[in-house]
Amino acid sequence: MSILKLLASNSFLTVNKELCKLLTLEAAVIFADLAGAQQYNKNKWFFRTREKIEEETTIKRQRQIKAIKLLEDKGLIKSMMKGIPAKKHYIIDAECINNLLELINETTSRPKSVQQDVSNQDDYYNNNTDNNTKCVHTENDLDKRPTKSLPFDIVTAKDTIDALYSDWKDLAKDVKEIKGYEVTESVAKKCLRTFISDGVARYYTSVRSLSKLQSLLIEWVVKEIHYSRNNQPAKDIEFSEYLTEVVEEKELRELNHLKKLEKLKELREKEDFKLQNLAKGYENPNITSNLVFEVCYMKLGNAFTAQSARRKLEQFQKWLKNLSDYDLKRGDIRELLKSKKKC
Repeated sequence: MSILKLLASNSFLTVNKELCKLLTLEAAVIFADLAGAQQYNKNKWFFRTREKIEEETTIKRQRQIKAIKLLEDKGLIKSMMKGIPAKKHYIIDAECINNLLELINETTSRPKSVQQDVSNQDDYYNNNTDNNTKCVHTENDLDKRPTKSLPFDIVTAKDTIDALYSDWKDLAKDVKEIKGYEVTESVAKKCLRTFISDGVARYYTSVRSLSKLQSLLIEWVVKEIHYSRNNQPAKDIEFSEYLTEVVEEKELRELNHLKKLEKLKELREKEDFKLQNLAKGYENPNITSNLVFEVCYMKLGNAFTAQSARRKLEQFQKWLKNLSDYDLKRGDIRELLKSKKKC
């Protein structure tokens, strides 16, 4: 963690110029501020409020959110909500430092003449086609390609992945060998498609290494397996069935003992229309009307400090906005809430 000493100071912020170029000025400044706080807190998680960050950097809330999201996407910081009331905690661990060094090394190792000229990638692929016929790349071709140090855009990433995994079984084999997960044909093909359209286009725009691109694809597959529950999204089942299948038996016994279970069922039926509309507002299939009801009126809602159902719902919606894009759209929200509760 000695690199943090180079990026932190009590009286001023040392901002890395390469990070400014690769990310944004705001992201580099906030990283320097968090690095200083991390140095003070050794290797432990620490909390940093938005007000404190603004006081130290003068960067306003909205720009902070974008900058911190960028730092998280690049793997330079990690964050989580902890405590009651919940506060955002950060850590810059060894993995983050490795990602930082890799990011800087990739940038500084690129020839200046091509550092900003991404259009050279198109020239390379255009020059390797004869009579408008698409060039077929082999693994050796990819290792020797002159654009290896350039960032992958959607076109070059697709050509690269197509060459590496022309058959979905090859990807399934790699995931099995490296991560130990079995991969079905539908999951493999879906990941090959979405990794280009979503992963490269939105999250991995600075990746230049072929091995890094491959490892990110494998992680993408693992996330798909983990979050989609083998492609079986949650269903908005009957509330009685939901209680039996999802809610812990101990909580049900307590409700039954206090004679609150029947009242909850009546309230659930009464609020059905409103709950259905709230759930429909989210793309994530795991955010069901039953889940929203559980947050508002049952123990799951104890993850929030509010007492009334309306205030709990407001805090729940605010918490959802702070989730990563992947968790918001596909994550197991109930498990994430239970983890939040334990923090």
